[in-house]
Amino acid sequence: MKKILLMVLSVAALYVTSSAQIKDWYGVDLSKLGYRGNRLTFENGINGNMGAFADAPFRTVTGGSWELSSEVYNKHVYFGINGSFLMDVGTVLFQFKDKERWYDNEEYTIERGELIPVQLAFGTNIGKYIAVYAGGQYQYTTFGINPRDESQYRTVYIGGNQRGAGLHVIGAWKFVNVRYSYMHDWIRSAKTFEGMAYTHELVVHLGLSQVGLFAKFNHVHREMFGGYLPTDRTERTQEDLKDYALLPAEFGQQFSWSVGIYMQGLFSGVTQAGARALGDVERGLRDERNQDKRGRIEWVE
Repeated sequence: MKKILLMVLSVAALYVTSSAQIKDWYGVDLSKLGYRGNRLTFENGINGNMGAFADAPFRTVTGGSWELSSEVYNKHVYFGINGSFLMDVGTVLFQFKDKERWYDNEEYTIERGELIPVQLAFGTNIGKYIAVYAGGQYQYTTFGINPRDESQYRTVYIGGNQRGAGLHVIGAWKFVNVRYSYMHDWIRSAKTFEGMAYTHELVVHLGLSQVGLFAKFNHVHREMFGGYLPTDRTERTQEDLKDYALLPAEFGQQFSWSVGIYMQGLFSGVTQAGARALGDVERGLRDERNQDKRGRIEWVE
């Protein structure tokens, strides 16, 4: 009897969503949690030959991480946020710090940070099944590679305040919700280093408005302009810049794909649980440090 009732409810839900339009997804929190595969490519030439990149022009790195993001829209406003980087940081804190990872090993260290990508756009629906929004976005980006052996490969670093204009097209039909976004960003750091970023993103939601499965594909091309610049691109403030030299342009590409579930309220629930867990870890580490200090105190009479 339970199986029959479940089948009836499933068929009824599919019947309801079979006539779904774009307005039926207004106000729905499309929070996503899942696995994220990454493929990072850096233009990373051998030292002394940075202009030609004849022997090793590219370095490609692959590995997995988390997908944690959310988006919501109504008839005139679209908003998106991505907290995947926070999940990655939290995972590292819960693991042994000396563990070798795909982004931190004996050969190189990957600089990859996105704090915290947000998008805000305004628009309206075009017909029953399509909506178009245009607006802007912001994040602080760090993207690069630090080789352990600098005699073979040079460091590539792309980073700074990343902001720009974006276009988002959303379509909904039956139990499928699809979004394509193009974002055109300018990168600037320490009021000196400048670059560009071009992002294409496609997200497919399959299910009910409250819960279902998703697949996400994201491609970002980033570049920092060359010129007579300070040699350390990682400096955050203009006061710390020094040692100018003629630097080449630097390029990096990031392709990622994600699969998992979406569920209303999932983003806020995961972030709150993560914050509590990190707080417990920090308190535990503090207690261990205090106990270690007490153990090393020598009492002198």
